[in-house]
Amino acid sequence: MPYAWLKWLPLPVVATTLGVAAVVIGMRQLGLLQPAELSLYDFYVRSQPARDPDSRILTVLVTEQDIQAQKTWPLPDATVADLLTRLNAASPRAIGLDIFRDLPQPPGHDRLQNMIRINPRIIPVCKSTGETAEQPEVPPTTKYSCSTGARAGGLCRYSPR
Repeated sequence: MPYAWLKWLPLPVVATTLGVAAVVIGMRQLGLLQPAELSLYDFYVRSQPARDPDSRILTVLVTEQDIQAQKTWPLPDATVADLLTRLNAASPRAIGLDIFRDLPQPPGHDRLQNMIRINPRIIPVCKSTGETAEQPEVPPTTKYSCSTGARAGGLCRYSPR
């Protein structure tokens, strides 16, 4: 007899197992388990020990002291272009620019736009579809594309030229 295991496996056990599996799969497909899954994942990430920053990554911050020294905010495009030139001189693999420019900040707007457009290492933040800001003056590069409503959590992907 090919199904000898059916003799010792009671039918209620099989029915209960299949029923519970169907309910769990159905709840997951409807998204009912997502809040619990995300909460557990957040708890897991927060419970990890603090890591030292990666020595290969340099973070350049604009602080209140910098703004007071420049005596202007937002920083002029020329100042940002000078900073990018200095950073680019160190030959990094990438420069992430997390300063959104929806309006030009003269002087130096054309220089900043050109630098971002021609330098493959500079990756500016860009406006995603559905936001209220008008199209940014510094358009997103064709090197990277983000999903609609993407956050900085890794929903962007690289597409070589």
